[in-house]
Amino acid sequence: MTIRDLIAPVIDEFRPSRLRDEFEDVNRINAENPRLRARWAARSRRRVGAALMGVFVLTGAVLLGLLTFRDGDGPFLLVLAFLTSTGGYLYLFTQLNRAMRTGLRYQSLDERQRVERDHATRVGHHTTGVLLMAVFLLLAAASILPPEVLHLPNELMMPLVWLALMVHSSTPCAYLAWTRPDDIPDDEDDVPAA
Repeated sequence: MTIRDLIAPVIDEFRPSRLRDEFEDVNRINAENPRLRARWAARSRRRVGAALMGVFVLTGAVLLGLLTFRDGDGPFLLVLAFLTSTGGYLYLFTQLNRAMRTGLRYQSLDERQRVERDHATRVGHHTTGVLLMAVFLLLAAASILPPEVLHLPNELMMPLVWLALMVHSSTPCAYLAWTRPDDIPDDEDDVPAA
């Protein structure tokens, strides 16, 4: 038995296409979870989740701003608050992505879901484009105008980048959660009350 014979099964186990397929299977199983679908079926509940995601993003930006502007020591509570806010955002983001099926591959979606996802992605890119243009214009104005007219501290860069990243990543999911009508569960998807 050669080394190649020993390594071949390991390499085959971690082949990128195989890992991608297994990851897709897990995503599909999570997205088709009846309890998850029932939990996020109501538009009002999805809207609350999307709004809370926005609150967590803005809270994170404010906390990052406070962290960069702080004087002295003791940022532990701010870091803890930021990590808590980020954890809440990530939980809602994951749950809504699964419920809206935005984590599934394009081939796994039906035609209606593809059209919805494409539209939500366009809205997300346009929103991010507007935000980035506003940041660019603000930076350009701050570099052209004298500091007495407009002073933009360097400490604002991290919160602005955080805001742009979070808006870019969460807008398609939040848009779908906000606009998609109530899901009517199928008979086989009914979950018994426990």
